Amino acid sequence: MTEQNIASDSSSAWSKLDIPTFTGALILLALATIPLIIWPEQGADWVNQAKIFLTDELGLMYLVIGLAAVGFMVFIIFSDIGQIKLGDPDDAVEFKTVSWAAMLFCGGIGASILYWSMIEWAFYYQNPPFQLAVGSEEAIRWSATYGIFH
Repeated sequence: MTEQNIASDSSSAWSKLDIPTFTGALILLALATIPLIIWPEQGADWVNQAKIFLTDELGLMYLVIGLAAVGFMVFIIFSDIGQIKLGDPDDAVEFKTVSWAAMLFCGGIGASILYWSMIEWAFYYQNPPFQLAVGSEEAIRWSATYGIFH
C-alpha cells in the first residue's frame, strides 16, 4: 500500500466521523475525569457518595429498571418489531444465529480479559488468598503470577 493510499484511507475515516457526537462525548468525558484528576481525594469522596446514593437510595429501582429492560428486549424479540430485517429486503443474511451468539460470547470474554488484565494483579495484591499478609512479598509474588491461569 502506498503512502497516498494510506493517507486517503485515513482521510476517509475522518470524513465519516460524526463531529457533534464525538465532540459531545469528549466534553462529557473531560467533565467527568478532569475534576477527579485535579482533586483526587475529593474525587474519591464524590465517587463514594455517588455509589452510596445509587446503591442505598436507588438500588431497588436500578434492579427493577434492569429487569424491565430485559423484559422489553424479550418482548421486542418475539413481537413483529423483532422480525424487522436490517438492511435491504433482498440482502442475504451474513451470519447465522449461532455465529452471532459466538461473536457476542467472544466479545464478552474479550472485554473481561481486557478489564481483568489491568486490575487483577492489584486485586490479589490488596486481597491475597491463603491468609497472606496484604502488601507482603508473598502477596506480590501471588498477584504477579496468578493472572497466568486466566
